[in-house]
Amino acid sequence: MPPLLAATEARVNPGVRGALVALLLPLCALAPGCAEDPGDAPPVVAVLERLGFVPPGATSPWTVPGSFVVGVERPLLVDLFEVRRGDFLDLGLGTPEARGWTLTDEVWDDSTADLPAYADWSEAVRVAELRGMRLPTASEWLYIAAGRIGHRYPWGKNPQRSVANTLELDLLRPAPVGAFESGRGPFGTYDQIGNVWEWVADLSPDREAGDLRAVMGGSYLTWTRPLWTAGREAGVPLAFFAQPLDPGHRAVDVGFRCVAEAEEWLWRAGLEAGRLDGASAARVRAVGADWVQLGEASLLELLDRLAQRPDCPDLIRLLLQGARS
Repeated sequence: MPPLLAATEARVNPGVRGALVALLLPLCALAPGCAEDPGDAPPVVAVLERLGFVPPGATSPWTVPGSFVVGVERPLLVDLFEVRRGDFLDLGLGTPEARGWTLTDEVWDDSTADLPAYADWSEAVRVAELRGMRLPTASEWLYIAAGRIGHRYPWGKNPQRSVANTLELDLLRPAPVGAFESGRGPFGTYDQIGNVWEWVADLSPDREAGDLRAVMGGSYLTWTRPLWTAGREAGVPLAFFAQPLDPGHRAVDVGFRCVAEAEEWLWRAGLEAGRLDGASAARVRAVGADWVQLGEASLLELLDRLAQRPDCPDLIRLLLQGARS
């Protein structure tokens, strides 16, 4: 289910920027975040295909004074893509009035559905709750981006060109979600560096608790930086690709993605989906087969436990079949 559209490997300059814009928008229809849901599958099946599985784990990339650990305590589901304007449309939030914005702003429609949404912190929290999810903590976000090894970038330990929509690309606008296949993280997430900053529930680990909240990972208006730096490289004991903001800050390059506790979300989704067969069942099995590659033991343990409950939904059984295949 990965999007078929990948960014060009050549550095983009102003002379070819327009050509890239023209390329990205029509080809985005090939990506699962953009494609229409075929057939009569329940909407939850398409939502499931846009989620990744994150097994419990932790990492600490360096031994530094005040050493830190980031991680996930329980299995999580995470948005593979930043929350889209299309997700707002699905929730009936296409206009500024429906979103509760008092300032005049653009109406979101199908022509912009695959671009990342932007919101302030409380709006992001609200949308996450409407989706039965929440914002990740900074620790969870960093672990999802860096993985068990604690890479400096979602795609690995070294910087690369044209794998993220950052200032080096010179696109100077958000790209449709799923456009940068080569920049995927260890749990399959896209754009945790670049495209739009992403709100988290709290502050980054190098900041003390307060009234501010953090955005992580940069945007199309920032240069690429590592997820974390330390020691002589940073000139400080520890620094993250994050910045604190007032929760009321809203900008076109500040968005978010959501997470949910896997056990609770899957059970609710299974009840909502009801009976699944044919193409829908095959799609759910494919998701299970993809997820098991990232966290085999914890995924199988979770699905086995859920499958033993009375009246286990089809969705759970089909995910388990796919994971065992």
